[in-house]
Amino acid sequence: MSKYGNETLVVVLGNQLFPFAEFKQAGLRDAQFFMAEDLGLCTYVKHHQQKIILFLAAMRAHADELRSQGCELHYESLDDQSGAEPKTKYETKLQRFAKDKKIERLVMFE
Repeated sequence: MSKYGNETLVVVLGNQLFPFAEFKQAGLRDAQFFMAEDLGLCTYVKHHQQKIILFLAAMRAHADELRSQGCELHYESLDDQSGAEPKTKYETKLQRFAKDKKIERLVMFE
């Protein structure tokens, strides 16, 4: 049984792509999940283009895994963002989503 329900939002960062079993074991099966690609995180220091592509591909593959496990996932890719949206800070995207979904609890990993 899940410890956390739909009022809980799990923030999954690009360097925290744990196997689904870890989320399930932590009781997060029924929580909502949030992932967002962020232009600022890709460009704050100079990275090789292939590294950025690998990083984003890994995030997208992990998102597919969460969806295949039946998780409720909100994923924002850079491809979906237009106009000023790619310049929107990650924190702003997260805040907007959490407020819209009336999230009561945020879960993050260190």
